[in-house]
Amino acid sequence: MFGYIVVNRPELKIREYERYQKYYCGLCRGLREEYGAVGQLSLSFDITFLGILLTALYEPETAEKTSLCMIHPLQKKPYLKNSCLTYAAHMNLLLTYYKCMDDWQDERKTGAFLYGHLLEGEIKRLQKLYPEKCVCIRECLLKTRRCERRFAGRKMNEKALDYIAAQSGRMMGEVFAWKKDEWEQELRTMGFYIGKLIYLMDAYDDLERDEKKHCFNPLRSFQKRADFDEWVYSQLLMLAAAGAKEFEKLPILTDGELLRNILYAGIWNRFLKVKEERAKNHRKERREDDRSV
Repeated sequence: MFGYIVVNRPELKIREYERYQKYYCGLCRGLREEYGAVGQLSLSFDITFLGILLTALYEPETAEKTSLCMIHPLQKKPYLKNSCLTYAAHMNLLLTYYKCMDDWQDERKTGAFLYGHLLEGEIKRLQKLYPEKCVCIRECLLKTRRCERRFAGRKMNEKALDYIAAQSGRMMGEVFAWKKDEWEQELRTMGFYIGKLIYLMDAYDDLERDEKKHCFNPLRSFQKRADFDEWVYSQLLMLAAAGAKEFEKLPILTDGELLRNILYAGIWNRFLKVKEERAKNHRKERREDDRSV
């Protein structure tokens, strides 16, 4: 999983960060209880956010427990357990499995194939529990793969970029919409914009690596723009604002500040870090070119 929807820790109060850790450990523990150590390897910050969001919205009966784990073998750590986190664990595994299968079919990544194979037994159970979600995830990944192959080595326009990013949006929208109820549309729309943001953020993050490996990246067609970084930021900003707008429609009281920290600040952590590192590398390259003249 990607791990872009995270907290901005410096802006959190100590109790808020401790609360976030309980959710994160709760998802980790849920994956362990449902799928064993193999399931724990799929743990994602992005889906931790979903667990917090659904818990804050639906306010299920939540138990706080403590447990030892591989990361903390000497001291028990507190974690939360509820139906929303169980659902988040299910979605975490589904997304991980289908992403592994997609990576295998697209790039023949052996590690992805082997890990996906280890998850197959549990996935069959989840396919029966969530048939519509599984169909949607498969369709979106298939459309993404077809579009990437179509534009491999070809220039991509903004319409095509929007289409391919929308597949990730549709997939995350399906995952966010836990129930068919009065909040389904807001959750689905919010997930749609966050899914598109994740896709573009990942493309921006991987741009230089993909160039070196001659792999497809949807942003390569736009890289020569003089305002490339600012343009990418503007695209992400529109998506973040649209997702936040849907969030603000939800009647959330508990953990509202924690969720806003993620939505308004945490999601920019990786983008700003990559932008700074890239600018530093470009300055270094220019200095080296000047010395060689």
